[in-house]
Amino acid sequence: MELNPMEIRLLSDIQAFENLRDPWNKLLPQNPVQDVFYTWEWLFAWWKHYGKQRELWLVTAWISNELVGIAPLMLEERRKYGLKVRVLCSLGTDELDVGGLIVQNGDPQILSVIYSYLIENRGDWDILEFNEFPLDAPGIDPLLSVIKKSGFVHHLRINRHYYLPLQGDWLSYLSRLSKNMRSDLKRKIHRIESRGKLTFKRHIGKEVTLQDISTIFKINEHGRYPYLYHNSEERSFQKSLIELTSDHGWPDLSLLFIDDHPVAYRYGLFFNNILEDWRTGFDTRYFELSVGKVLLSLVIEDCFKRSYEGIDFLRGDETYKNQWQTLERDYLQLRVVSRGRLIALITHIWLPKLKALIKRQIKRW
Repeated sequence: MELNPMEIRLLSDIQAFENLRDPWNKLLPQNPVQDVFYTWEWLFAWWKHYGKQRELWLVTAWISNELVGIAPLMLEERRKYGLKVRVLCSLGTDELDVGGLIVQNGDPQILSVIYSYLIENRGDWDILEFNEFPLDAPGIDPLLSVIKKSGFVHHLRINRHYYLPLQGDWLSYLSRLSKNMRSDLKRKIHRIESRGKLTFKRHIGKEVTLQDISTIFKINEHGRYPYLYHNSEERSFQKSLIELTSDHGWPDLSLLFIDDHPVAYRYGLFFNNILEDWRTGFDTRYFELSVGKVLLSLVIEDCFKRSYEGIDFLRGDETYKNQWQTLERDYLQLRVVSRGRLIALITHIWLPKLKALIKRQIKRW
């Protein structure tokens, strides 16, 4: 019996992206890796507001008109050291915290066909860049195999994420924290309460309103990164994301107030019974009260009460994440360059390798 051949279709306009919603949502549960950053909703909202000056590359695989694979990518122009290169990269870079392909049952044949298509179309790009791939994802080995067979140069960089599994109950977890940590939390809470009324609010799914998002913007005006929500694209992206995901119950927003004044927030997405802790911030005028740390303790406690399976702190190896008994997870960035693309080799392969070597030598000294 002859199997139906696999067909690759490149979708490159927003209407085609929008029309892919139902097939995408049917395929995603069959993917070995489940993450909110793989969803049509997150990626479409991002592209809708950040797709300008970029070219959409949704490389899709079909068998008998059934969607069996997606490589969500985009082509963008970058300048480094004054030199211009074309980069075909993960859709959502640099906002994306978890990247990868969506493939029916992680089928290595589907993966290989998609990767081969990308290599065959190397005339359209100088650098192929995959960002924040889970190191244990099934797509890594087929990708490296195709790269080696094609004679391309590649560069790997490992990024660390932190994950907190929620096992048992809050009091048991709290008892496992260091004595200094527990005492410090009590002192900080008492200190805040001596300044005013401490209020913790958590909104999930449809409870999260556009007014809540505006509260995040307000807190961030005095945050460490006040520019984060200044541009209209970012504000519109956040509002679209709420509109697209509320019915699924994904938005998860926690706020801390002192005398009804918002001073800190943690904003994430609740997906597969895990809080993907995406954005966080606090009003730096309350820095001495450690409002961010206090809010995180209240969020963790509430996650235990709600029987969440865990909290994924996503990108960033900030020191504070280690204090909460988190586990480490490795993700990678992979850059692929043809040996004939000298500028791309210099700027994105050789120089990063040289910098990493120098950094290692400095640490040894």
